[in-house]
This record gives sequence, structure tokens and C-alpha cells, in this order.
Amino acid sequence: MRNWLVVFTVAAMLVLANWSCKPKSKETSTPQTPGNTMPTLPIETLRMLVSNCNHIDFIMYNPSFSMSTDEASSVRSTLQQISDAPAVHTPGSQPIGRIFYQAGTETLLEADIYIGVGGDYFLFYQDRKPTYANIMTPQGRAYYDQILSQVRSAIPQQ
Repeated sequence: MRNWLVVFTVAAMLVLANWSCKPKSKETSTPQTPGNTMPTLPIETLRMLVSNCNHIDFIMYNPSFSMSTDEASSVRSTLQQISDAPAVHTPGSQPIGRIFYQAGTETLLEADIYIGVGGDYFLFYQDRKPTYANIMTPQGRAYYDQILSQVRSAIPQQ
């Protein structure tokens, strides 16, 4: 008898757990802010960057700092942070910084850098308008997390 009571209790708990994990109907769900699925950066543009980009500037907003690289391996590594998957841009999200892909003194492409609740992605600009969005690779996220952590730890605490 006691075994049946244990089996019944476990079964009831599983049924309740399954019932509570089901999504609510559309009538009771709260509306979410829709995002804009942007097209991905064209492969021709990415190839152009790989062939021509030899300098990258970063301007970060919070904390406010800038950095740059012209080391070939760092430029290549930064370009590899761009996934080929499209990103959903949520209006109202705030970028953590901006990246400038350059050949010499010419800016080839600019992108805002987004990390956080809305996702990790790059929003690329063409003719000063947001045009393409690509998801950031996990290696890219780890890179920005490391840089931001180092900068924040170097800022004196008040």
C-alpha cells in the first residue's frame, strides 16, 4: 500500500510539473516588443573585409574607452566574431560600442556592438543607415566580456 502511495505522489508531481511548464495560451500571454530581423552581411562584403581590412578601431560607451588593432592575427580574429546567422535587432536596445573596419585611413564598414538581453550581435551600417545584422559568435562574446572586465577592474573604485 505504501509503495502505491509513493508511486501516486510521484505521478501527481510529474503531471503538475508538466502542466505548469506548458506555455500559456495566446490570450493570456503578454505581448512582446517585436524585433526586426535584418538581412545578414553579404558574403561579398565579408570577403572584401577579409581581403582589405588591416586596422580596426573600437569605441566603447560604458565604460568609455577606445582601442584599436592593426595586428593581422587580431584583425582576422575580430572578423571571425561575425557569425553567418541573421540577428534580430530590438528597437530601443542600446549598443555597448561601435567598431570601425578600416583599410589604411578609409573606413570600409561600421557596426554597433550589442551584448545582453536582446542578444549578442553586430548591427552594420551602410550609408549611415542600419542595414545588416549578424549574430556574434560565442568567441566574440567572450572577447568583449574579457575586455570590459579588464577595463572595469582597472578603473579606481570611489
